[in-house]
Amino acid sequence: LHIPNLSTERGIDLIREAKKMGLNVSCSVGLPHLFFDDSHVEGYNPNLKIFPPIRSKTDQKALQAGLLEGTIDMVSSMHEPMNIEFKKLEFENAAAGSLGLESCFGILNKVFPLDKVLSFLTRGVKCFNIPSPTIAIGATADLTLFNPEISYRYSVDDLKSTSKNSPYLGLELQGKVLGSFNNGILTLND
Repeated sequence: LHIPNLSTERGIDLIREAKKMGLNVSCSVGLPHLFFDDSHVEGYNPNLKIFPPIRSKTDQKALQAGLLEGTIDMVSSMHEPMNIEFKKLEFENAAAGSLGLESCFGILNKVFPLDKVLSFLTRGVKCFNIPSPTIAIGATADLTLFNPEISYRYSVDDLKSTSKNSPYLGLELQGKVLGSFNNGILTLND
């Protein structure tokens, strides 16, 4: 059983108990829940309206700790693009959802050490029994190119998505994905 997007300290406690009982359970935490707490929602930015909602600072710290200790198996970017007409509304009436994929590495690298970030972003391979790519002569390239040292202010110009509903706009990010080899095809981020 995989439980996506844990958002509370109590949820982590339940997962921890289930794992101690030997149950085959895994879970993920959403990127926004690791970075934002309910104080960020005070301005009613509709880009911060997500489901499950942003929780308290106590929950945020517990989620970060649960991820570091391994109770939480992986991170979800919670990438949910929305048409502008669903987000350019009062907070109460806006649709839940935000962009997260394009900023995920830069946000995680801002909060956690690089070795942990790489682990968080690759743990799903083991949890879901996905064959792990190998680097070998004749193997199909499947690599991500990144620079963890690049620091930049995240702006609309960085968004590749046609949607623009990112709660991370205007933030200083640490680390940038430069491109990838996927199925032997090189794609560079401009």
